[in-house]
Amino acid sequence: MPAMSSRLLVASAVLLLGQDVGAKEGTKMNLKKASKVRVLNDPSEKVGARINMLKQLRQKLSAMAEQKLLKDQKPKLDEVTKKIDVVLDIDSPSEETVEHAVKDVESDVEVLKSALMRRAMELADEQHKRMQEQFKATGATASSPAFMRKKTAEDAFDKLMEIQDSPLKEQLAVLKEFESDSFVKEFLNSKFNEGDNLAMRLGQALDNRKEIEAQAKEKKELKNLATGAHLNEDQAKTLLPILAKVRDQQMQKKSKLAEVNRQLATLEEQERVFKKRKALLSKETSVLGDAVHAIEGGEIDNLSQAMNKLKELSV
Repeated sequence: MPAMSSRLLVASAVLLLGQDVGAKEGTKMNLKKASKVRVLNDPSEKVGARINMLKQLRQKLSAMAEQKLLKDQKPKLDEVTKKIDVVLDIDSPSEETVEHAVKDVESDVEVLKSALMRRAMELADEQHKRMQEQFKATGATASSPAFMRKKTAEDAFDKLMEIQDSPLKEQLAVLKEFESDSFVKEFLNSKFNEGDNLAMRLGQALDNRKEIEAQAKEKKELKNLATGAHLNEDQAKTLLPILAKVRDQQMQKKSKLAEVNRQLATLEEQERVFKKRKALLSKETSVLGDAVHAIEGGEIDNLSQAMNKLKELSV
């Protein structure tokens, strides 16, 4: 799951952690909410309470299955959902049938929770290591402002995680506390419905930040192209991919040009080195030629001068 972040995994696991399908205490609590009268010994009431829990769990599993960042967990989510559907499709299921289904589903949910939390911890650890490497590379320390500064959108997500089951109004109120952050402000422009889990939605949005920013950039470029070239929206949409392709080719050529310039600079430096070496060798050859003539002619003074010049050249 390389593309999945720990944020969405944790949010998903918390959703499941809140659904204690098989625990007896959980059953009693749900039965108390369903009726003020203690009817725990009434089989029909127990079956009804179990069915309601399965319905609630199915809604959560379906919502998770729709998250594209959980696509590698979708087969398991669909498998559990189908098991629940089998029971829900029965007109009057027996207590034994429902209890058996609950135990089976509970086992699958525990596997899902463990897998999600384990992967979330792994990703969080990887992220922490990457941050440490980044700060080490930039010379930042754990006590420096750069290290301690937290992303506002991340803070908003953490706070939303604490109130996942709250009404939409309360969740939106939390988001508005972080409206100064441009990402949160843009997220608030989304359409929300009562019952939405904003922690899940913000977590997915944060994971898709690059894609969202790319879409926003494309929208801005489309507007600029339409305005600058005096085009209508359809014309701009047709030309924008062409413009992007030309820009991409330009960047590739620019990169190649930079590489050629680098190689040329290296060659020029090598040329200077070889020219200096050539000049030195030429002088040394000439001086040694003088020395040869001096020896052959018995000119001791000229030989001494030649050897002194050779010594100077070698310094």
